[in-house]
Amino acid sequence: MKKNAVILGMARSGTSLAASILARQGYTVAGSSADALQKPNKYNPSGYWESRALMDNNIEILSLTGFRPDNTWFHEAITPGQVDHIARLEPLPHHMQFVESFERQSPWLWKDPRLCYTLDYWWPLLDRETTRVLHVTRDAGEIFRSFQRVADDWHVTVAMEEAVIRQRIDEHRESAARILAKHDIPHLTIDYAEYESAPGKVAAEISELLDITLKAEDLGFDRNAVANFESSPVQRVKTFLKGFLKPG
Repeated sequence: MKKNAVILGMARSGTSLAASILARQGYTVAGSSADALQKPNKYNPSGYWESRALMDNNIEILSLTGFRPDNTWFHEAITPGQVDHIARLEPLPHHMQFVESFERQSPWLWKDPRLCYTLDYWWPLLDRETTRVLHVTRDAGEIFRSFQRVADDWHVTVAMEEAVIRQRIDEHRESAARILAKHDIPHLTIDYAEYESAPGKVAAEISELLDITLKAEDLGFDRNAVANFESSPVQRVKTFLKGFLKPG
């Protein structure tokens, strides 16, 4: 029987590609007709594959710890005290109902970068026997350059200093690893570069983790599309200027 999947990873690390692979395999991404997906855009033309309701629930969980921003990768960092608070939160009834709505539509997938922190809250509510975690990582420099490309359209109001972004990347990666170890969660860690360098290996490992059948061509990785976006004249100029211009 196909296993449910929780996809962990920093924003811009390749989690959308992982989610799209499973969506094409029939995984439920939205738990109900009212549970809309994050809409595709030019940065993720094939879709983000994120449940709006899951995102809203994760924002609510973070707010209950006193963390006010709507995400964990821009703005100020979540504090260690707030991270510890997540695990001590009592499950809210509508969150338990949310889990149940997905369990009725297995196999399902969850994907949201905030899960690098909030999975500590969700995991005790999930069925350990039928749920697995796919942890996607990516070179920090590539993530930073991807953030530079989307910063304007995401209306970021903070200086996108590379050191700050690298710190956020490390924090998300370390938090995800801590939660996986704490709960002894069955999981697989893959690197974004492996989509291109070792697609057969990635397909086989995901297949084994989730009890599905994937081939290398099922991954849908398109290096030409990535290269064309990253090398467009407008994007090259924006990336160049980002190194010199500060908001003010």
